This record gives sequence, structure tokens and C-alpha cells, in this order.
Amino acid sequence: MMALTQSCLSLAEEMPLLLIGWLSLFALGDLPEFSDLTGIHAEHLIQSLLYRLRKCEETRDNNRLQETVKNTPKTLNHILLMVDKEKDRLIESGNVDAAFMSSISVAKSTCMIVQLVPLYRAAVLSYQLVLKLAEVLDTAQRNKSKDETLATEKLQLSKKLCAAQQQINEWREELLQKGLVGPTKALSYPKEIELWDTLFKVECSIEEVSSRWTQSLRKELRKRISMANDDAKVLLCCVEPTASAVRSSHTDVQTCFDELCQSAIKTICQRGHAGDLMLSLSSKVKDIPIVILSAVVVESAARFRDNPVLQLLDSQSAMSHLLLNGDWKQIRVDDSAGQVVHSCVVAVRSLVESVLQGHVALGHLQTCLKNKEQFKKLYLQYKKNNTAGSVPVDAGAVLAQREKDLNSFMQRKQQMDTLIKMIAKVKESITVPEMSTLEEQHGADLQNISLNKLVLVQSLDAEGTVKKTGPPQVLWYHISLNVLKMSHEMHKLHQSNLILSSWVKGAASLASERRPSSAPVVVSLTQVCEHIWNPLLTKFLQLGVSIARANVTLKQLDQVLVESGDQGDGRLMKKELSLMSEMFCELRQFQPAENWVEMRLAQIREYSQLHEAAVAASAMLKIAEKMKLSGNFAQIHTLSQLEEDAFKQRPLASLTDDLFRAKQQLATVTKQNTLCLEEFLASQTLVTWVQTNLKNMSDVKVYVELASISAGENDTEIDQVACFHDAVMGYAPLLFYLSPQAGFDEFMKRAQLVWDTQSRDEKLPDKLRESTRLLSWLQDLKETHGSVEQSSLSLASSVNAHGVYHIGWSDGNTERRCLQNMVQVKVTSDREEKSYKLEELLELQNKLMLMSSKGEHGREQVNRFTEVFEGVQRLGTILLQMQTSGNMLFREWRAEVQCCPQQQPCITVTFLSLSSKEIVYSGELTEQLQTLAHSMDSCQKEWRSFICDRRSKFSLLNHYTSEQMVYLCYWIHKVCQQRAAVPQQLWNLLFPIKPQCTLTDVRSAHRKAVGLMSEYDESEESGSDDEDQYQELSDLTPDSPGHTEEDEEETRNLMEFSSEDEDDCVMKCDDDHDKDSLENLWRLFKKDNSQYLSEYLDISTLAHFLSCLSEMNQQHVIRNLPPILQEGKPNLLLCPSAEVLTTVLSFYMESPEQPLPSADEVLVCREETTEEEVEIFLRRALGQGSKQSCQKIYCLVNPGLLGYDVSVALGELFDALERSASPRYRLVIVSPVVHQHRYVPSFFSNGKVQAAVSPTSHNTRKYLHHHFTQNALPQNPVAQVSPDQLSVWMVSSLRPAVGKSLYVNRLFEKFQQKSSQTKHIRIRLIEPCVDIDLLIKSLSEKLASLREQDPVLLHIDTAGVRSGLEELLFHLLVLGCLSGTHGMLWRRNVTHLIMVEVLKTSTQSQTKEVAMSFPDPISLSVCV
Repeated sequence: MMALTQSCLSLAEEMPLLLIGWLSLFALGDLPEFSDLTGIHAEHLIQSLLYRLRKCEETRDNNRLQETVKNTPKTLNHILLMVDKEKDRLIESGNVDAAFMSSISVAKSTCMIVQLVPLYRAAVLSYQLVLKLAEVLDTAQRNKSKDETLATEKLQLSKKLCAAQQQINEWREELLQKGLVGPTKALSYPKEIELWDTLFKVECSIEEVSSRWTQSLRKELRKRISMANDDAKVLLCCVEPTASAVRSSHTDVQTCFDELCQSAIKTICQRGHAGDLMLSLSSKVKDIPIVILSAVVVESAARFRDNPVLQLLDSQSAMSHLLLNGDWKQIRVDDSAGQVVHSCVVAVRSLVESVLQGHVALGHLQTCLKNKEQFKKLYLQYKKNNTAGSVPVDAGAVLAQREKDLNSFMQRKQQMDTLIKMIAKVKESITVPEMSTLEEQHGADLQNISLNKLVLVQSLDAEGTVKKTGPPQVLWYHISLNVLKMSHEMHKLHQSNLILSSWVKGAASLASERRPSSAPVVVSLTQVCEHIWNPLLTKFLQLGVSIARANVTLKQLDQVLVESGDQGDGRLMKKELSLMSEMFCELRQFQPAENWVEMRLAQIREYSQLHEAAVAASAMLKIAEKMKLSGNFAQIHTLSQLEEDAFKQRPLASLTDDLFRAKQQLATVTKQNTLCLEEFLASQTLVTWVQTNLKNMSDVKVYVELASISAGENDTEIDQVACFHDAVMGYAPLLFYLSPQAGFDEFMKRAQLVWDTQSRDEKLPDKLRESTRLLSWLQDLKETHGSVEQSSLSLASSVNAHGVYHIGWSDGNTERRCLQNMVQVKVTSDREEKSYKLEELLELQNKLMLMSSKGEHGREQVNRFTEVFEGVQRLGTILLQMQTSGNMLFREWRAEVQCCPQQQPCITVTFLSLSSKEIVYSGELTEQLQTLAHSMDSCQKEWRSFICDRRSKFSLLNHYTSEQMVYLCYWIHKVCQQRAAVPQQLWNLLFPIKPQCTLTDVRSAHRKAVGLMSEYDESEESGSDDEDQYQELSDLTPDSPGHTEEDEEETRNLMEFSSEDEDDCVMKCDDDHDKDSLENLWRLFKKDNSQYLSEYLDISTLAHFLSCLSEMNQQHVIRNLPPILQEGKPNLLLCPSAEVLTTVLSFYMESPEQPLPSADEVLVCREETTEEEVEIFLRRALGQGSKQSCQKIYCLVNPGLLGYDVSVALGELFDALERSASPRYRLVIVSPVVHQHRYVPSFFSNGKVQAAVSPTSHNTRKYLHHHFTQNALPQNPVAQVSPDQLSVWMVSSLRPAVGKSLYVNRLFEKFQQKSSQTKHIRIRLIEPCVDIDLLIKSLSEKLASLREQDPVLLHIDTAGVRSGLEELLFHLLVLGCLSGTHGMLWRRNVTHLIMVEVLKTSTQSQTKEVAMSFPDPISLSVCV
């Protein structure tokens, strides 16, 4: 190929581009030869190389990759030579800039493919190429650029080079991921030193670039070396081939390694590990480099500068290692280290000679004895290296002898130390002039004193062995033999408390005999020995003899026990007896029995316990006398004789078994226990006051709580109250539970409880003493406590200890359903049970809060009561929400909460509707209350989501509140399944769905609804994945405010119609036997309502029932919308207060033939209107449930009276529902002008319309006359007699007692003439404000016995009503329906004649908020 190219070169001269084409045909390794042959330019070679490198990156062929990396350095070297040769041509051609950028790309690609350290040359050469072209480019810029542009171009070039340098640094860091040194202490990458050397040798003539590159490399190399441990740094500079590689590398590489090696050596030596370093180097390196060895020697010697002998013997000394290993003459170091070596060799010779001759310094000898083995080895090395001949001495024997010499001196030194200390203890009585010289000798620094000056050393004989002589003679101290003997005996007995006590007394006695004044008496050591020490020693030994023979008197023994300081455990007495025994053996003047120490010690211990028992018995008998206990204490009376003087004169051997048997009764009583009883005896004033004023522990707790509150923030008083509390609680068994007939046995039981408390609180007696001191303050505090505070705290304590909260409600209750009637607590105490309602508990809580606000302490009972009570209130609140929202599972639900912490289970939940199924909770009460409340709250949220979902899908449910839905579920099931009679309330509720509903209609709709549900269940089981079924389930999404898409998804997954996942979940719970948890019961309830609602329909069946019943209704209401109102948007009308109801009526007068407005079309708001009532009204108004609903007009009347929370909820509900509302909904908001700035009118202000002129009285009268006449059936006898055949009449007067009732009675007589079956029902409203619930109850009860078609004159006397009459009449006569707060309804029977008796007064129409006048045109009345 190369030959062919050469033959065609003439063509290339005519067509230069042919060379570039031929270039791609040659392999990378042939490019240098091709270049030499053809003379192709360097920039073309760079481009070709870049192309090949990029192709190599893309293909990732390992073989090609290796071949490319192998040939790249050769090509790069050739290109570098060509760039150097063609520098001028490149500048003139203008290609240098492009070539420079290509070189950067080449470097980048090279770094990408070079991933192994041995292949580093390619990457380094590529960077060298970048720098080489940068030099050429810099020259070109200097030649062509002007001064103003040169700086900019240089800056750009510098940035590009910095980026290239960063690229190489990143490549190097990626390449060297392991540490410098591996686990084997060798280089992790054998070629790494060469890599650094090559990097340092990269050249660049641009000074700035070169300097930055070198500084960066130095920093990175030092950083990498520093990451290795110190031993490895030193080892690298010693071990081959690393050391050779470093020595032959770039100067900067050598400098970095040398400096860090020296630093590592210094650190190692300072840490005291030079010996380990020398051992490591010796094992791995045959000849340690002189530089390294010298540095180790010098740095190690610096550590032993103050102790040259230790430097010779310490295992972590470098010189010790050198001297103990090898020939001293072969040590090769530099001059400074040589001086250290020479000084150590001299020191060895001096040390050996001084030890052998005995004139070694005391400190040096101690060092040698601590390092015996090192000294022996050093001595052997010394003999090998000593040119003067060997020394025939055994180093071990010499050291042993010198140790004996030293020990003799140290023993004498200790004896002198004891003598000095003993004399110092009596310096107030005597003074000894001789002691000053002795103390000076004793206190001198002996470390540098030769051994032969301290003792008479044993010399060596001619054979080099130690002469056998007696114990060494001490030369340092100069004292007489008697004093020497005394010091010896003192040192032996200096730990004896008896000796010390006698020593002090003896010195004081000697001083009192000789001194005329208080100054210490001057005596000599000989006099001390004769007059003090010898007598006390004799007395000590005599005492020992009497004890050994057991004839020591008990009085003497008491004194011995006191002076010895023994605490009754015998530990100190054992020491005294042992010292006596040692002296007997040493003096050999008395031979006691064998083991006499153990025998007498046991007797003394028994006597000590006997004495302690006697003290305890004395305290018990005195307490029994003080508290007038009549029981038997004979068991301990025997011990009282121990306190008698005659008994104390008996010998130790005279103690009898009777005493020990009596002592055994009190074997468990310790000294601390006795002190506890004695303190109780000393505090009788406090004991009497407590027993008189605080009858039991309950009184104590109340008193302490009140005292803590009274103390407030005063820390001192708080501590005093706590002290009293602890004392009384600790001594309570003796204070409150000890009967007057108690004897010894009962007393011990009660006392043991006190001692148990004392074991936990060692300061119990001190607290009782302090409380006694504070008795007057405690009495004053007792007098300041009020009866209300005491009774409140006492009640709270009783509830906490004995209370049981009952939470629940039953449909059988006659009281109003509210939290006050759902929570009560029963407290059983002393067989008496008391109940407290919620109001009483709230009042108690308020009192307790006022009390606790006075201080931070003493609130345990208050806090406990409050925490439990608040948890119970939360539970009751959630239960009330669940029941009022129609949750049938919790309809008959009870909970009992045990307040006492010891009562378990603490909560018992009962579902009466499920055969009284119980769920129990055990543990800490407040935590379990939170757990139960959280579970119920979750159930409530899921239930509300479910109801919202049902209301969204079945619009007919929006005619009913949750309470009403529950009522329907119950009675429809009962009527259709159990054939029960239909209550009137059921007809009232079903009226909006089908006005003239019959029993046949109800049963027919029920059958259809059950059939639909069965089909639904079957389809769900057979094809849950069916697309239509999925669509049906997706339609269940609730469209209500406050629910995000996630909530809606959760609702679909959780509520009722269980998915496959839910089935699995329930089965899992079954498998885990977790059926008794509330969460599992709720899951099962959601899965199969019918299983748990045996007396109810489920909500979905009810919805289908209402749909089927609605289909039977043929009556449709189609009203005309007044022109001023618009469909598809809310219409806000503001009018005078007196015209509100007339304005509402005017909307329906547009369609006079249509029925009067119904209760489902008009919502007249009050302050008591609930959020649910507002929600179902808006759902009816905006819903798309049926076509006829779109033809109705929905009026929200007087919304300004709504509470703030309900008003805000109304706005949120409207915004949420309007998104999916019918485009033709009809909603009118009618509000008095005075309310226009309130929340709801302001919310709908954008929909404000101009109010039309109110209808005239004539038109209104005509409209009402038409409908009230239409309602009166001709066949009804009442209608035949009533004036104008009207079904509604009003009888009014301006004054009372003018005959209105008489008029009604006479009219009724006329009705009876037509029909004797006519009934007169009279309802008298005597309260100023109408109670709707009571009115509905009265109407329902009085009309319950009548048939629907029976003629009735319903007489309602409203003369006593002063407010709300207009609203009542509007609901009663126009809407024809009254609705109670709990969902109860009463509907007007069109066959009945209604007579309303009204007293018109000046205050008739005035209310707190607004005067809503019932339309005057209803003057279908007779004014009397």
C-alpha cells in the first residue's frame, strides 16, 4: 500500500486533496510513515487522529480500542515533531486556531479511551500537543493582533488551556481511584511514579501556563502521598523498586516524597513508635537508606533528650533497636546522627560499669529494673562489641542484687515516711527537733544519688560473682536502734485506727503532764518511743489477748468498736484483729488458738447486730407507747436490757441464746431503718397534726395539690410542699394504716413498707424532720384553702381513681340528641354511685383550670382529669357527628372509659345493633382514647365521602338530611319486609318524591330497587373488568367541595361496593385474626352493609327505591321564570325587610296554575340552619338529576342570618357544585338590603339583579285565594261550611280577650251540624318564640289517631308569639310543611280547615335581626 502511494505521488501534486483521501486508508500505526512519504501537513494528521479516536469511542470494540491506544503515542510523537518543524507554516496558513481546537478534542477523546495506568503516555502526549499548539497560537497572536485585542485573545487562550488542564486532572483522578499504597504496602499502581514523572516533564514555553501546571501537580501529588499512613510514606522511600523510581524521576517528584517522608518520620517518633518503624524497615529492607536511618535516629533521640538511659533500653527507641541488633561499627548514618550513635555507645559503657560497681544513680537503676530483659540483651551486645575484653559477670545476678539493695532502702524509706506522718499527726501536742533533719533527708531528690551512698552495696569477687552477705545496710538515714524498731512497728500498724487513736491520746497525755502552757512540748525521738509508743503498743497487745480469750467486757468492746470506726459489717474490726495476730506471731509472746480471728470476729459481728437490734427495739417500744398500741411486743422486750450498765460489765463470752433469738426477730432491720423510726418518734407533733387534720391519703393528695397551687411560682415553697408530700407518703403506713390494736407483727409489716420507701429515697427521715420544722407554715396553708378548691380537687381525684365515663346515644332516648346528653361519668366510692352530666364536668374543669393557673406545680390530678375528659369529649363529638350524618353502624353505640390506670381494659366499646358486640382497648388511657378517636374520625371522613358520592349520583337523596335517610332506611325496610304499619312521618318524607303515594307504590318501588341491586351485585361478581361496569363505578365520583381527585379515588376504592383489592384486604385481616378491631369491623361493614344492617336498607338501595318511586309520579312542576331572573347563574335580589316573603312569593305567581312553592324549593335561613341543610338545597338547585327539577325555581331566603362557618361552607359548596351544574339551573337569593354586606350576599354580589316592583295586595290575595280554595275538596263538610270554601283562615284582633276563640268555637259548632265526626284540634303557642320541634310533636300527637280523610278544624292560637310568627305562617300555610331540627316533618293536610288566631300588636313584627312580614294580602281573616 505504501509503495502504491509512492507511485502515485505525482497525482497528489496536481490534486492535493488526494492525500487527505489516501490518509483514511492507512492504519493508525502507519500514519507517521505515510506522513514522511507524502509530506502531508500536521493539521490533517490531527484531524485524522481525532476521527479515529471518536470512532473508537463509539464502537467500544476492545480489540480495536487496545490497538488504537497502543498506536496513539507513536502518532502523537510524530505530530509533535511535525508541529515543531511546521511552526512558521502553520502561522502563515491561518490553520493554527483550528488545529489547536482539534488538539483539545484529541486530548478529550484520548482521556476517554485511556482507562489503565500503563497506557498513560497517550493521554499525556495529547496534552503536550495541546500545549505545543498553544505556543504556536500564542506566537501567531503576538504577530498579528493589535495591542487592544491581544489581551482579550490571551485571556481566551488561557481559559481554554485551563479547561484542558482540568480535563487532564479529572482523567488522572479517575484513573487513580485506589490509594497510593495498597494493602501489601506496595504501590497500588506500579507505573504511577512514571505517570507523575511524565506529567511533570510536560513542557510549555508560556510561563504562566507552565507555572500553573507545575504548582497544580505539586499540590495534587502531595495530597495523594499525604493520604497514605506515615509508615507507608517511609517504606515507599526505602523499598525497591519504588525508591529507585522516585530517585530517577523529576526533581519535583523527589522533593514531594522526601519532604513528606521526613514529616512522617518526625510524627512517628513523636508518637513514640520509632522502635516499631525500625523493626518494620529492618524486616523489609536490607540496607536502610542513610538519609532515612539518620532522620529516624535524630528524631527518636530528641524524645529521650532528658533520659539517656531510657533511650538505651526503651523498646520504642531507634538507638535501642540499633544497639541490640548487629555490629555497632556497621551503623552508617550522617554526621548529626553519628553524634547520637557515639553518645549512646559511651552511655552504654558508663551504665554497665556503674551497675557492676554499685555507683549507679537511683533513677538509672529503676529504669534498668523496669527494662530488665532489654538491659540483659544490651549487656550481651556490649560484651560482643567491647574491644577491651569480656567482663565475667552474670547481668541477671547483678541486677537481682542491685534490686535487693534498692528494696532495702525503699523499705527503710517507707518506714521513715510513716514515722514522719505519725509525728505530724500529734504536732499540736509535741514537737521533735530531730525530725527536721530526718524530714530533710527524706524529702531530698534521690534520682541522681548513687546507690552506694544510700546503702552499703554488695561488691563483686574476683570471679565476677556477688559475695553472699546479710541484708544491705542503709546509709542514708541516721537514727538509733530503738527509733528504728519503733518506725518498723509503726509502719506495720499504721493502718490501725486503734493505734492511731491511742497515739493521739498518748501524745496529748504526755503534753498535758509536761507543758505549763498550750504550746507543744519538746521531746526527743527516744522519749517518744519510751513514753508514748511502747505503752500504747503494750496496751494494744493486751487488748488483743483479752479479745483472743473472749474475756473483754462489752463496755470495752463498745469503746473498741467506736474507736475502730467499724460500721457493724466487721470489715474494720477484721483489720484490727489481723494486725494483732501478726504482732503475736512476730513477738512470739502469746500463742492464741488457731483461727481465733474468724471466731472472735463472728462473735463481735453478732454483738454489733445485737446492739443495733436493741436500739431498734427501743425505738419501736417508744413508738408503741406514744401511739398507744395495745398489741403484744413481748418478742423484743428482752433486748431492752442491753442498755443497762450492769449488762455492759459482762464479758463477750456471756451473751446468751435468748438474746440472739430476740435479735433474730429484728434481723432485717438496719441502722438506717432504726434512724427512720427514731425520726418518726422525734416528729410526733407533725404526726399528731397529720392524723388529726388529714384523715386518709385522699385528703393528703388534695391538700398537697392545693398547697402546690398556692405555692405558685415560689420555688422555695414548691420544694417545701414536695418535701411534705414525700415525707407523708413515705410514712403513710404508720400514719394511716396502723390500727390501735397492732402488735409487733403488724407493726413490722407497716414499718417494712416505710423502709421500702426509704430504700428508694434515702433522705426520707430528713424530709420528715424538715416538715416538722415547717409545721406552722403547713398549718397556715391548710387554713387558707377554700372549700370549693378542696371539693373540686377531691372530685377530680375521685373521677381519676373511680370514674367510669359513659358515651353513647340510643334512638329510644327522649332527650334531645346533643353532646350534653351523650356524655356522663359515674363515680363509685364506698358503695355509693354518683353521676355527673357534661355541664357539671365542664364546670369542674373550669374551676380546676382557675386553680391550676395559679402555679406550675401540684397539677397531676388536674392534668390527668383534663387529659382524659378532653379525650372523652373528642370521642363524644365524633360520635355525635357520625350519628347525625346517618352512619347506621354507630347508631346504637356505647363506650365505657375506665379512668383508673389499674383498670384494664381501659375502654370497652359496645355495638348494641350487632348483638352487643364488644371491642376492648388496653394500655395507657389517654393514648387509647386518641387511638379510638383517630379510628372513628377516619370512619367518619370515609362515611361523609360516601354520602357525598351517593348524593352526587342520586339527586333524589338531596331531598333528605342524613337523619331523614336513616329514618327512611329503617321504616321502608320494616314496612316492606316485616309488614309493619306505615307511620305518618314516612308519608311526609316521601311526599316530594310522589305526593299521593300509597302502600302499593312503596312495596312496588321496593321490589324494583332490590332487583336492581341484585343485578348490580351479579354483574360486579361476573365481570368486574367489564368496560361498562368500570364506567358505572367511575360515575360514583363525588362532586362535592373539599374533595380532591385523590379523595375521590380513595372514596371509590373504600366505600361500599368493594373492589377486588378490598376483598383481599378483608381476607388478610381474617387471616390475621384481627376481627375485633374497629378498623376491621368498618372494612367489613363497607364490604357488606346488609350483614350489619339487618333492620335497615343500605343507602344505595334507598337511592334506587326513590328513583323507582319517582318514576311513578305523573305530576310535574313547570314554572315560568320572571323576566328579571336569568337561568344558569345565581340571581341576588335585595329588597326591604318587610317585603322579603312577598318578593319570594312573587316569583311563583308567574305560574298561577302551578302548585304553591314547596319546602324543597324554598330554604328560609335562620341562625340555626346547618351546613347539611344548605348543602342539600344547593344540590337540589344545581343538580341534574331530573328534567322536571330544571323547571322549578329555588329560592334561598335571608342567607345573611347564617352563621359564619355555614356561610363560608355555602360559598365553597356553590363553587364546587357549579362546575358540574345544569346549564339552566334557577337559583334566586333574596336578602334584606340591611344584610347586603354580610358574607353570602357579598359572595353572590356579582349576580345582583334589579328587584321588580312588589306584587299588589290584590294580585297576591287573588293568588292565595285561588290555591286555598283549590285545596278545599267539595265533598269535605268542613269546606262546605267555611266562608268562601277557603281551607285557611286567620282570625286577628288588635286587643286580647275580644272573642276570637269564641268565634272559632261557634264556627266549629256549625261544622258539627254538617258532620258529627268533625274534630276540633287546638294548638296554643304561649311562648314568645316558637319552638318548632315542640309544635311538630304536638301536631303529630293530636292528629295521629285520625284518618287522613277525617274532617278537622285545626285551630292554632298564636296570640302569645312575639317573634318568628311571619316565618311560621309562611312555612305552615304557603309551603305547607314544618321541619324540625332532627329531621321530623309535619305536612298540612289539604282536607283540614286551618284557623290561625293572631293578636296584632305594635311589636308583632319586630325581631332582633329583621322584620319579615307575612304577606298582608292573606287577610282571608275576620277581624274581631
